[in-house]
Amino acid sequence: MQRSGLVECGAEGREFVCTTGSPGAVAWQLTFEQLGPEMLALGELDERELAAGIALADDPGFAFRSQWTVAAWGRRPLGAAAGIEHASTAHVHERAV
Repeated sequence: MQRSGLVECGAEGREFVCTTGSPGAVAWQLTFEQLGPEMLALGELDERELAAGIALADDPGFAFRSQWTVAAWGRRPLGAAAGIEHASTAHVHERAV
């Protein structure tokens, strides 16, 4: 962002610990259930492994870390563009990494 001319740049990331019944655990469980046939077709895991992965979301002794969500920001310097009388903040885009 700085190479693009933005100033006051920054970024932060966060993750969550997902436990039984948490929104994150439920989301991953539903994702695995929905994409299970495609994952099996790729041959990277078998039905037993898929079922075991889905069942982990219901195991009270299991927890996992979510994906990282990263936010970044910056702004154009004052007077950087014709007709701009004040600084504007660049749009913040979040994406999982």
